[in-house]
Amino acid sequence: MYRSTSGGKISKEMGGCIMALYILLPLNNDEVDYDEYDGYVIRAGSEQAARALAEGHVPQDRYSRLVRDRWLDPTRSSCELLDSEGSAGIILGSFNAG
Repeated sequence: MYRSTSGGKISKEMGGCIMALYILLPLNNDEVDYDEYDGYVIRAGSEQAARALAEGHVPQDRYSRLVRDRWLDPTRSSCELLDSEGSAGIILGSFNAG
């Protein structure tokens, strides 16, 4: 059994699946302006799906296509698979207020 984000239990028989955690960060912090997302930790089935979720999360009415494409482009952002091994610590602390 696995926990869903709503707190309910999910089983593999119910269509639940184990997904991975990915951390997405811009390769060049100078591209990130104030009031923009400068990183994500995303649960997804693949790197491509994680990048698409990040890109889809950026408000389309506030940001240009160039900014949203940052999360899809591996030359502009990293997308690393996270695992549970290692010492305790913060995975992502993101503060980029305007």
